[in-house]
Amino acid sequence: MGYLIELSFSLKRLSNHEDFITNFLDKAKKNNCDFYFKDFEIINKNTFCIYNISFDLEDNIISFIRYIRNIKKIKIDFLGIENNKFDILFASKKYLNKMDKYKAIQYLKNKKNGSLKELSPLIYKALNN
Repeated sequence: MGYLIELSFSLKRLSNHEDFITNFLDKAKKNNCDFYFKDFEIINKNTFCIYNISFDLEDNIISFIRYIRNIKKIKIDFLGIENNKFDILFASKKYLNKMDKYKAIQYLKNKKNGSLKELSPLIYKALNN
């Protein structure tokens, strides 16, 4: 089983983005992340930094989510679980607008009927506290 989380933050709002990035990547490494990938997106003259970070163990990603939730400048845009198939546990509105329409509708139906919570109750709780 694997877990993938996508984070984003605006570079415009950070005075020292190198220290900011180093701090949350150090926390990811302490929680045994498998890999991370960095990308950039420009929206309305604002540059966003996007990180995709992968974890193997549920406890590790829960600890990382709790850490990230306390940093107001970072947004969690996506969280997925790979368990024989890839399930979306969380997708932000921004992420939903970029997704395939069928997948977005399926995610919203699953969210509405409560089946997302069943995928991983502990991660779901960490995301929504």
